[in-house]
Parts: sequence; C-alpha cells; structure tokens
Amino acid sequence: MEKINGGFIILARKVLLSELWSKPPLYMKIWVWLMQNAAYIDGWKGLKRGQVKASYNEIAKALTYYVGARKCVPTLRNVRTVLRAFSESHAVSLSGATGGMLITILNYDYYQNPLNYKSLSKVTPKVTSKVTSLVAPYNKDKEGNEINNTPLPPKGENAVAEIEILKTRYPHPEIIESGLSAIASTRKANKIALSIILTTLKLWAKEPVENVEGGIREYVARNYAADGKSERYLLAMIKNHKPKAPEQSRGVVPISVAPPGWKG
Repeated sequence: MEKINGGFIILARKVLLSELWSKPPLYMKIWVWLMQNAAYIDGWKGLKRGQVKASYNEIAKALTYYVGARKCVPTLRNVRTVLRAFSESHAVSLSGATGGMLITILNYDYYQNPLNYKSLSKVTPKVTSKVTSLVAPYNKDKEGNEINNTPLPPKGENAVAEIEILKTRYPHPEIIESGLSAIASTRKANKIALSIILTTLKLWAKEPVENVEGGIREYVARNYAADGKSERYLLAMIKNHKPKAPEQSRGVVPISVAPPGWKG
C-alpha cells in the first residue's frame, strides 16, 4: 500500500473530554493548525521543537472556509482572542518576534511522544459478543480505569505500526534505516527481529534527535558494524554524541502570561 505523504500528528482521545472541545469550532481549528505547523525537531526553519512563527493575519487566512460561494475568514480579533485563551490556560506561550509572533506549544513533546501513551499490547481484550466489540470499545475496571475492548491486530502488525510511529520523529528517515541495516549486518543472517528493532527505536526515542542521527552517521561512516559492534555500541555513541549548539533566535520580546483559565 502506498505511503501517505505529509506525515502526521498525534491527537489524544482525551481531547474530547477537555474544555477545548466545548469551545467554539474556531478554537479547535486553530489548535490543530498550530500542531500541524509546529517544528517537529529543533532547528527546523530556525525554530525549536513545538514552536510556530506566524502572524494573526496568516493564521486567519489559513482558516478560511466557504459556505456555498461565500468566502468566510475569521477576524483578527477572533484569532487574537483564541490565542490569548490558549496562553492563559498555559497551553502555549506567546512572544513577539521579527517577522511574526512566536508561539510555543508547551506540552508538545509530551503529547507527541507515542511512548507516553498506554500501549494496546498491554491490554487483554475480552470480547463476549459482537455488540461489545462494535458498540462498547471502552469499559472500566475496578479502579475506574478505562479498558480498551477493541480486538487487537496480530502481534507482528502491532509491532510494525509502533515501529513506523517511532520513526516519524526523525527528519531524515534514511539515516535511521541505514543504522538499522548496519545493526542487521552484525548478525549471521543479516536480519534482526521486529522485537529488536522496536526495542532499539524505543531506546533511541529517549535521546535527542540530533544525537541519534549524528551517532548513526558516525557509526555507519566508520563501519563499526563490520567489527561486530552492534546496537549497544551504537547506543553508547548516540548518548555521547555532541551536536552543534543551535543558534538562538534574536529579537524575541516576551509577552506576559495571565493566570490559568481552561486547560488544553
């Protein structure tokens, strides 16, 4: 099946229970736009991970929609009101910057890291009828925690899906593939099990993206795999890798943040 272009973001199910969901539709549209346009790694367009640089006018134009032939554009006042609400709830921080406004999504790393979500593989579903599997995917245990009763995919498919998610944090997937291929070459069969790939990617996910890619580059360039130095050696290189310090943005003027309001 053909891969989907453009990547993706993670949208937690709990957003349906948040105050954001009870706000007018413009709030959710702006929030999704911010998530879609935020830098997913440090250094992308000179931004840090989770940051967006835009003007009120740019955001308003991006949210243009049509009712029949009538073009509807949110007012700058409405956009400003929504962003102020996000700031007051500590969902984002706002700063004035040269060429636009710097918007930082404060919990971006937490919500965009798949390792912070409860794994479906840890849940044992009990499907007693077609009604249970189709209508009631969630029940609660004795402690009141939600239990997912949706049938799980085969174990191999579940691992593959998690592996693909973990790979999406890297801007240069070819580097990750070269690292995994090099690790595979340390085995007699030139292959590694899905469980090894998954464990390796989970360990890499705990390190900065620049460290992972930089460590792999050096590992492959020096052909350490030919000496039998496997994933443990590569992980040590990643941990000890020292990337270049990113340039600090200039002309940023902080804007005061009001006390918490609604929670994003």
